[in-house]
Amino acid sequence: MASNGITTRLQKEVSHLQQEMPQLQVELSQWDIKFDNCIKELQKNVRRDTKSKLQSLFEQYLGHLSSAATVGSSQDKGKGILRSPLPGFPSCNAHMVSLMVELGSVGTPVHGGQ
Repeated sequence: MASNGITTRLQKEVSHLQQEMPQLQVELSQWDIKFDNCIKELQKNVRRDTKSKLQSLFEQYLGHLSSAATVGSSQDKGKGILRSPLPGFPSCNAHMVSLMVELGSVGTPVHGGQ
């Protein structure tokens, strides 16, 4: 008889826990949504602050850049801030061609299947 009472009590506790589970799952889902929203907001703030600080540093060291100076064109490739070739440095294209010749890849496809 004693084991029957224990079984009934355990069954009641299990039943009670099973009834609590859906509510706990709802609460967990709500916390998950709140957490995701907080992470997204933090990420947005970090990006904004980092961009602002980097822009401030660039302006401090390079001076204020106008929008025309920040938008490059194909003519400006390999040129410095003053739109002239950097002294003492070969153009980017010349460097890539010499590297390709050194590696022996001139004339062979980049993604060739060997």
